[in-house]
Amino acid sequence: MQGEKAVNIDHNFFMEKALQLALKARPSPNPRVGAVIVRNNRIIGQGWHKKAGLSHAEINAINDAKRKGQTDFSKCILYVTLEPCSFHGRTPACTDAIIKKGFTHVVVGAKDPNPKVSGKGFAQLRKQGIDVKQGILAQKASDMNEGYNHYITTGKPLVIVKAALTADGKMAAKDARQKWISNKASRKLVHEMRTKYDAILVGIGTIMKDNPRLTSRIKQGIDPLRIIMDSKLSLSMKSNVLADRNVIIFTSSGCDKKKKKILERRGYEIIVNEKNKVDLKKAISMLGNRGITSIMVEGGAKIISSILRKHLAEKIVLFIAPKIKGGKNAPSFLVHGIEGMQKELQLKNIIRAKLGNDTMLKADIDKASR
Repeated sequence: MQGEKAVNIDHNFFMEKALQLALKARPSPNPRVGAVIVRNNRIIGQGWHKKAGLSHAEINAINDAKRKGQTDFSKCILYVTLEPCSFHGRTPACTDAIIKKGFTHVVVGAKDPNPKVSGKGFAQLRKQGIDVKQGILAQKASDMNEGYNHYITTGKPLVIVKAALTADGKMAAKDARQKWISNKASRKLVHEMRTKYDAILVGIGTIMKDNPRLTSRIKQGIDPLRIIMDSKLSLSMKSNVLADRNVIIFTSSGCDKKKKKILERRGYEIIVNEKNKVDLKKAISMLGNRGITSIMVEGGAKIISSILRKHLAEKIVLFIAPKIKGGKNAPSFLVHGIEGMQKELQLKNIIRAKLGNDTMLKADIDKASR
């Protein structure tokens, strides 16, 4: 850069730093965004978007640099994981602030798929003579916001089905002697997934059988919203999932009215969704209207089968263990009627990975087959 000592700049290194900052919050329905400001190959300001309605990552990074005494931004490089916004919403346009502060170099990870922004942010900056490099660690930056990317273009939450299976397709043991199907590496990855997506959805059967917490038990992980489908309100008041109030329970008009009142008095949100049952499609639509951009379905065979049969999922992630469970009563997709689908589901963009002895299979569900 003019007036500065020539240095070799590792754009990937600084973009990686910005991506790490982006993971510190989940500001749905807004995207995760991180930003760093670099001068002479040294980070002098950093920030991330903490919550919808609050300052964006770029503004927080600028303010951080200003607190440290930086006044001349013309000799700095701004790294930001997502294309800067170019319109005034709940906060002013970030492109205006970048231009006003005199930045001459901006490096961006992914293009924003939001039609209000897509390409316009880049165009505004370049129109002012700012050198814009885009596409640095673009895939990683885009993957971080796959829920937002889907939500902003469709208006619906991204729904991901996750299941652990034996090699013969069974989802659980017939008894309680074996707690886990998948290994530790697979379970660690599931906890990382929980911190990535806005919400986890399970049925009452999973709550009663496993009594899970459904939290992200990794360092600095963000716990998802827990969504429970419980048409009768059968869950125990001592269930581990009720350890905090970050829970929504969908139930029916035929639920236990006394328990409903108790749960509501204790601060839990109860939504009466349908007469005598819970309508999954309606529930997911309601969650999308609340700004929930991504939902991981982690329930048992019954609810997963229902999600797939009703074509409500966009992605599927399977953890397949090298075990043969056998037995007619062990739950599987087939037990709960997935074979009754009128049309087979085609998978695409398939990724396979080894996790110790387990195999992870991740794929998109082809829209044409849904």
